[in-house]
Amino acid sequence: MSFETVWSPSLYRLREGLGVWKHRGKVAAVGVGHSPTMRRWDWEPESSVGAWSLLALRRAIDDAGLSPDQIDGLVVVPETASVSAWPAAREIPSAMLERFKPTDEPLDGLTKLSPQWILQNAPELSGSSS
Repeated sequence: MSFETVWSPSLYRLREGLGVWKHRGKVAAVGVGHSPTMRRWDWEPESSVGAWSLLALRRAIDDAGLSPDQIDGLVVVPETASVSAWPAAREIPSAMLERFKPTDEPLDGLTKLSPQWILQNAPELSGSSS
């Protein structure tokens, strides 16, 4: 999803006299979650970009003091630094395909990350929307 897809002039208060903002008093909780990193992938599904992203996501939810059913949206940057590192001829490891539910993008969860991949592989977020 690009900036142009989500940007709307109605999101911004560009002039005076508009009254009370309709979202005033609603809560936005933000949490921080970290995961390990490594210079090179060891070919284990549990240390893939997707697996560690799920770990960081779960830690951020915990840090925010929320439960997964309270999450109603995700903001995801799909590109990672490893996007160009996967050779075109290299197959996706079978252990990765066995461990995680893939999307239509073969490298999703491996070298890039989409909201769809996260939602498919974090069933506790069943109430979320991307």
